[in-house]
Formats: sequence, C-alpha cells, structure tokens
Amino acid sequence: MGVFITIYQRTKYKKTAKRSDNHSNSDSRIDTESVTIRNKKLPSKQSLIALATLSNTEMNQDDEIFQSMAEIMFATGLRFDELITLEVDCLKEKEVEEVNVLTGYTQTFKVHELTYKARKGGGYRTKDIAESQVPILQKGLNTAKNGLQPVRETIVECLKGEHDFFPSLTEGNDLFVTDVWEMCGFPSRSVMSSYLKRRDIKLNKVRHPESGMLAFTFSPIELKNKTLNFARVSARNLWSQIKDLTASPSLQNMLFITQNLRHHSEKRTEYCKRRLNHT
Repeated sequence: MGVFITIYQRTKYKKTAKRSDNHSNSDSRIDTESVTIRNKKLPSKQSLIALATLSNTEMNQDDEIFQSMAEIMFATGLRFDELITLEVDCLKEKEVEEVNVLTGYTQTFKVHELTYKARKGGGYRTKDIAESQVPILQKGLNTAKNGLQPVRETIVECLKGEHDFFPSLTEGNDLFVTDVWEMCGFPSRSVMSSYLKRRDIKLNKVRHPESGMLAFTFSPIELKNKTLNFARVSARNLWSQIKDLTASPSLQNMLFITQNLRHHSEKRTEYCKRRLNHT
C-alpha cells in the first residue's frame, strides 16, 4: 500500500468573533490571520502529489530504502536525524482506557505508538500515530526492515566472530591477486591490492606459474581474519558514538544501519565499515 492523499480546501469560518488571545493557542484560533499562518505551514499540493507518486511507484534495492525514508517522515513528522536513529521495533500497538464522560463507562481502544529519541530535548519520546497514517508508516518500516536485514545479520555474526566476508576463498596456500580479484568482488586487481595494503596484509611478489610474470600473493586466512576484526572494531566504534542518540538497545537493532558504500553503485565493494544510512 502506498501513500494515498486527499487534497482539502482551506477552511473558511463565517463567525466574525475572534477567540481571546489570552486563553487559546495560536493553532486553535479561527481568525483569518491564524488560519493563514497554519495554512502556510502545511505541505503544498504539488509536494503531496509528488510524495504519493513516489510511494506508489514500484522500486527495488537501494531506491526502496530511500522511498521508505520519505514514507516514514511523511507519516510521523520526524526530523531526519530522528528518522535514521529509529530502532527496528519502534512501532507498537497499545491499549488505552478512557472514561466516557457521557455514559460513565470505561472504553478500551487500541492506538499505534512510535518510540524515538527526540532531537530537541534529547530524551526518549513516544508519539501516537493517526490510524490513517499507520498503513503508510508500516509500509515504510517493513521495507527498511527487509532491505537492510542482511546488514543486521552480518553485524551479529561479526560481533560473535563468525562471519566470513570471503567465503569463495579456501583457507590454504597463498593465492595470487590476479587469480581471485574478480571472484572476491573487486572491480580490478589494483583495487584489491590497495585493499590488502590498507589492511596491512602481507604481500609477496612471486612469479606466476602460468604467465611467468611477477604478481602479488597473499594469505587468505590473514585476509579473512583481519577483515572480520576490522568489521567488529568498526561496529563497536560506531555504537559507542551513537548509543546515546537512539532508542535502540543495540547497533544491530537499528532500522537504518548499513555498510559503508553499500549503496554506492561504483564503490559498493568496500567491505565492512559501518555507518547510519544518510545518503
């Protein structure tokens, strides 16, 4: 389900008497000036049509994630930094009891509540979501959950020391960069060689048995271990920096956590560094 919108005309009141400036809020006054101010704060008709068109367009991969961001912000009114620090289970359903002042009976009904870390005030906040916005919000949340679930699973495995970033490489003798760079997902031999140097992985120049030319060799076990350790350190460092900025109990429970350059069409082969998705 996408975003469906109804365009409303600006409200015009026929009553000429103004409410007192002393006992009413500016957003509840019905004088012409107050109505004009409120009207200017609302999204324009063109922006609502654009959002509805975006939400109802079939997208995949990275575009789905960006689409979900627009839907969540539309349904909640969150600021962008509040959005990207949401946790996976930020939307919950709760029961509310309320006494009907006319009948005297207690009524029970359900509301959807969003938990987030507020930018202003710095504390944890909850926000009730209007029922008309819940389907839009759920669509955005589910898209983000499903699209970035592999990243969360990778983080869990890294913190346990179990993830293998290069499963295609066998743990045995040294390998030639010229033989495996494409298998490992690097765009070229030079890019893989640069990656190995940045990770302080020992390179040896050995004559290739087939071509007879000198080429770099490396230890696949060292590559696997150092890459895993780098990913683990990266995850821990990121969490130490942002844990006070989110309501999430852990890094792997954050909704928009992703890998560095994962959403870059040309540089997505850079491995393991963590960041929040703010592209």
